[in-house]
Amino acid sequence: MALYHSGIASQTHEDKNRFEKQLEKIIKRYWLINMTFAADMLVIEQEFCTI
Repeated sequence: MALYHSGIASQTHEDKNRFEKQLEKIIKRYWLINMTFAADMLVIEQEFCTI
């Protein structure tokens, strides 16, 4: 029974690690999109200000 429980514990730990890695990827992607969007907005703003 103890072996069964430790198996579950390691399984959930692996799932947690996998989930955190996925989350990290999503956050990085979202951050990159945000940064490029902010840069684009800045460029657009500058273009309009020069008119």
